[in-house]
Amino acid sequence: MKGSTMSIIALGAAVGATTPAEAAPRMQAFEPAETCVVQGASTYNSWPMIQAIGGKRLVCAYSRGSAHTTGEPARGVFARVSDDGGDTWSNETGVCNSPEWGEVTVGKGLDASGAMLLWVRRQDSRGWHGGTFHDLYRTSDGLAYDKISSPELDPWPIQITDIFSIPGGKLMSLWFAGDYSNSYTNDCWGVLESSDGGKTWAQR
Repeated sequence: MKGSTMSIIALGAAVGATTPAEAAPRMQAFEPAETCVVQGASTYNSWPMIQAIGGKRLVCAYSRGSAHTTGEPARGVFARVSDDGGDTWSNETGVCNSPEWGEVTVGKGLDASGAMLLWVRRQDSRGWHGGTFHDLYRTSDGLAYDKISSPELDPWPIQITDIFSIPGGKLMSLWFAGDYSNSYTNDCWGVLESSDGGKTWAQR
């Protein structure tokens, strides 16, 4: 979506997939953007992920850089929220935007309290092998984000997927490693499990 706007379409159905009202996090109010243009930056906006929180609010987290590349230092992760089913959106807020890493949204979900969790892959000039890591961010309102985990994983995944709940009060994500080639290193995948709300993860 380079050079024009980032449109958000048909989000109303996502609002129904929420947690019970008693588990809904307290959310800070936002001032809607002045126009109907959601994203007008002349950049490469990509990999948007949408999550409903608190029974009403939609959070759209996305990555922005200069081209269809994931490791460029200019690439960061940002977010906007909507309280009316996607008709209007807040001004942009930053999730992470390090000058040393390219950061991309790769997975999202909810913790037991109803707060949003967001996996962000960060990559440097070393590429898929040796230069790829993952950080987990948490937000209760979609506007302020705290990094709660940077697990040391072996093998290094090139992507961790959405987070979902499993029996026993645990969280789980799928992951896969590789280098987008036909070599044996491209055939490696498994699961991550957390018993403490995403602070630590066991890999298998």
